[in-house]
Amino acid sequence: MALPEWVVLHIPHDSSLVPSDEREHILLNDADLSAELLAMTDHWTFDLFGAGVPPAQVVRAQYSRLIVDVERFDNDEQEPMAACGMGVIYERTSNGKRLREPPSAKERERLLSTYYRPHHSRLAAAVDRALVHRGMAVILDCHSFASYPLPYEADQELDRPDICIGTDPFHTSGTRR
Repeated sequence: MALPEWVVLHIPHDSSLVPSDEREHILLNDADLSAELLAMTDHWTFDLFGAGVPPAQVVRAQYSRLIVDVERFDNDEQEPMAACGMGVIYERTSNGKRLREPPSAKERERLLSTYYRPHHSRLAAAVDRALVHRGMAVILDCHSFASYPLPYEADQELDRPDICIGTDPFHTSGTRR
C-alpha cells in the first residue's frame, strides 16, 4: 500500500509474544494466559494495516501489551487505566484477575528500559523521518476491537462501532501548517 511519506502506522497491540524470562512474573497458568492473550491482542492488525507499507513507516510493538503497554503513559499518575491495574505495566487481566505482582521500582525501570523506551525511540525516529518530507506527521494508531465489551472497559454498550477515527487533546497538535 502506498502511503504518503508523512504517515506513520503505529501498531501497538498485535504481538502476543511473551519472552520466557518475563513469563515467570505472570501469575496465570498457561491456559489462562492463552485466553488473556486471545482477548487482549489486536490480532491481524499488521496484516490489515501494515502489510506492504515500507518498514520505515510502520512502528510495531515487538512484545505483548501484557508485558508493557507501549500505548500507555509511562507515569501511572497520568494514565487513567492504571486505576484498574492496567497502566503501562499490567497488574490485572481484562476481567480483573491478578496478572502479576506490582513491580518494584527497580523492576519497573527494567521493564520500561527494555520494552517501552526502545519502542518510543523507534516511533520518534519514524515521526522525525516523516517530518523531513513535509514538515508534518500523521500517526495512525492501528487497532482491532472486540465485537463485545471486555469487562475492564468503561463503555459496556453492546452497540460498538466498526471503525474509530478520532484524536485526543494530549497527542494532537493544535496548530495547522
